Amino acid sequence: MTDVLEKVKTWLEQEAEGQEVIDEYEGGLRPKCTDGTDDMIEGRVESANALLEQIKKWESQETWDRLAEQGHSPQMIESILADNKKQDE
Repeated sequence: MTDVLEKVKTWLEQEAEGQEVIDEYEGGLRPKCTDGTDDMIEGRVESANALLEQIKKWESQETWDRLAEQGHSPQMIESILADNKKQDE
């Protein structure tokens, strides 16, 4: 399942790259398409970003639950999660 999840996250990240198209017309580099194409790209980007955020929340909750099952206190869990977040940045 992890392999599938990684593929989904990669695909969502690629979808979110559509932000470049949005930046082009919002920055005045080109006009916005009137046929709805740019609107569809906006929707796909918004959906991809929202789902990536939700996946992060779910993954964080799974980590929290796993650490709690191991007997860590809430304060220790917060500390571990904060350290993990710093390492990811």
